[in-house]
Amino acid sequence: MAWPAQLTETSLAVYRHAAATGQVSVESVVSTFAWSRTDAERACATLLSLRLLEPGRQPGTFVPVHPDRARALASEPLVDEILVRRSAIEFTNRQLERAAQALSDTVRIGPDGDGIRVVSDPVQVRREINEMLLACTEEVLVTQPGGARGPLPDPIDPGLLRPGVRCRILRQHTVRANLGMRTYAKVIADHGGQVRTTGDALEHLLLVDGSAVLPLAPPQEPESGSVVLTHAPVVEFLRRGFDRAWSYATPYAGDCDDDYRRISAEIRMSVLRLMAAGLKDEAIAHRLGLATRTCRRHVAAIMEELNVTSRFQAGVRIAELGLLPLNEDVSVAGRGSDSYPFW
Repeated sequence: MAWPAQLTETSLAVYRHAAATGQVSVESVVSTFAWSRTDAERACATLLSLRLLEPGRQPGTFVPVHPDRARALASEPLVDEILVRRSAIEFTNRQLERAAQALSDTVRIGPDGDGIRVVSDPVQVRREINEMLLACTEEVLVTQPGGARGPLPDPIDPGLLRPGVRCRILRQHTVRANLGMRTYAKVIADHGGQVRTTGDALEHLLLVDGSAVLPLAPPQEPESGSVVLTHAPVVEFLRRGFDRAWSYATPYAGDCDDDYRRISAEIRMSVLRLMAAGLKDEAIAHRLGLATRTCRRHVAAIMEELNVTSRFQAGVRIAELGLLPLNEDVSVAGRGSDSYPFW
């Protein structure tokens, strides 16, 4: 936008002359002030740009305009331009608000569009998990069944975590008999992490800040792949479920386990409960993280102690002896072996 011409003493002299005579022309200015035609034209052009002169009825003549009217005339195009620019600013802001909403949706849902992405290559899964762990700034949460190995890494390398990042690992009671797990629990503790065990069923799950990784299919199915979740509400739901399961779990530091006798009895009671619910050995083993052979030893020992030869007789004998509390909900205890403990 060009600025209007500056009002000089020369231009003011011409304006006073026009106000006194009623009109001026370039010729009259030249003759009155003895100026060159160029100076006269420049003075008149300045007054015209400031709206202090406007064309008269006769060609080549100009009549003076009151400064108040000139102010309104000069401001009108500026006001119009301001209104146009203000409309342009408002239009731009509306477009940017749409972009901001799109960004908000991306953050809420995740960079993968719907927040769900399948990764079928185990090497790629391992690579992405390592990148997540290296970039983690808050907390890593892990749930893992006791026996089966799935597509998620086992174990998580605490050396990949930054100082100050919390790590909580939830396993099943059966890992307490594993010497390797005892060593790993001590390593996690040395890095400020915690390990707890539970008698409930678990599935593979990894939560790293705002992302979650879980198997696409049960670990018994080869090359099942993994799912990477970045949808914030889903990740938060899984986090709350982990916290509930964690609150009921038993701490494990890898030291000589004084609670193992009690936990062994808890495992035996879990086998008893699932037998009463009608689950087969393989389903019980998977649910409790036991090897099928170990589970069968527990079942055989229980049936021997009950002095029965069939599962039906075992169920009747369990009821007769009141080995399970009257309010024990065996239907819940016997829900599908692929259930999470917090769903």
